Amino acid sequence: MGVASVPLETRTLPGRGLVARGLVGASPVFLGSPRLMREQGLAFGDRLRHASQQFEDDGRSLVCIGWQGQVRGIFGFDEKLRPEVREMIDGCRRLALKVSVLSG
Repeated sequence: MGVASVPLETRTLPGRGLVARGLVGASPVFLGSPRLMREQGLAFGDRLRHASQQFEDDGRSLVCIGWQGQVRGIFGFDEKLRPEVREMIDGCRRLALKVSVLSG
């Protein structure tokens, strides 16, 4: 079975991740939260289950990728603001700029 570099189709699943088709044969590939993996019936092996628990215990956000019934990989992201962010936001507000956070 070959692996394509560009999917034929992608669909966003708001708040959970996305699904791509055409990357791994006819199987959909899911990228997103552990919740999405569970909803789609993708199983975590022991090593990935342990690693995902470690990431969550460390306060990291977790993104998973899986297909054909298995979670194949996980990514843990630190989401810490840099120290100079407070000063930058205050400076924007002094200039009467509206400051928002874009996440997702």
